[in-house]
Order: sequence, then C-alpha cells, then structure tokens
Amino acid sequence: MLHRLTASAHRLDAAELRSQVDELDCMPMETVRHGDPVTVTGRIRAVVYTPTVHVPTLEAELYDGSGSMTLVWLGRRRIA
Repeated sequence: MLHRLTASAHRLDAAELRSQVDELDCMPMETVRHGDPVTVTGRIRAVVYTPTVHVPTLEAELYDGSGSMTLVWLGRRRIA
C-alpha cells in the first residue's frame, strides 16, 4: 500500500502493464530478440504517419512496461 502511495504514476503504469504481460502469457519486450516471432501486448504511446507519393508509412510505438518496440505498416494510412 505504501508503495502505491509513494510511487510515480509512470512506475505504477509500467507495473500494471507488466502484470498484463504475465496474465496474457506474452513475451516481455525487454527479452525479445530481433527477428524472433513472438506475441506481445502493451499500450500504444505514439503514432506517426508519413505520407509519401509512393508508399505511405504508419508507425506506432508499443510499450509494455519493460520496453518498447516500433510497429511499422507500409502502404497503410490507417489501422482499423
């Protein structure tokens, strides 16, 4: 209880996200290696749309409390 009263909102949010990773049996992002197929969960923290003439790009930062990764969709203007 004392921890919840004294911890910052960022730390509490990160702890909540890490518990969701465990509940959903997903891989924590801090342990993901590039190129390995994994199942992750988290919260979108930022979205960047880069319009170009040839191939538009949509990027999103996914955060799970332990780390983050950039998701990239080529040729997409939006994700449903």
